[in-house]
Amino acid sequence: MSDAATTPGPSHPRTALVTGASGGIGEEYARRLAQRGYALVVAARRHDLLDELAEQVRERYGTSVEVLPADLGTSEGVAAVAARLTEDGTGELAPVDLLVNNAGRGDGGPSRTRTPPRSTP
Repeated sequence: MSDAATTPGPSHPRTALVTGASGGIGEEYARRLAQRGYALVVAARRHDLLDELAEQVRERYGTSVEVLPADLGTSEGVAAVAARLTEDGTGELAPVDLLVNNAGRGDGGPSRTRTPPRSTP
């Protein structure tokens, strides 16, 4: 990842939207992007965990963090993230410069018990 502070470009801080940011890989991406100077929009289902992450990141890195509770398994959640992605910087919200689409969804139980689908020629 490049260092946002040294990258020439827009007058607003570089902003990254990270889905699945309430834990795991998404949370780690959010922390590392904040460390590199990015403002963040963090999205996930768990509002409480997003609030905790936002507080920690603001305190440690001094960066702006916007919390966007959204379940990307629902049309409402997808619409909320899509709407945020369309912000162009003419309003109060900075445009998103980087999307880390990390939200995951697991169906069908533990992966070790699932049979992979057959590919068709």
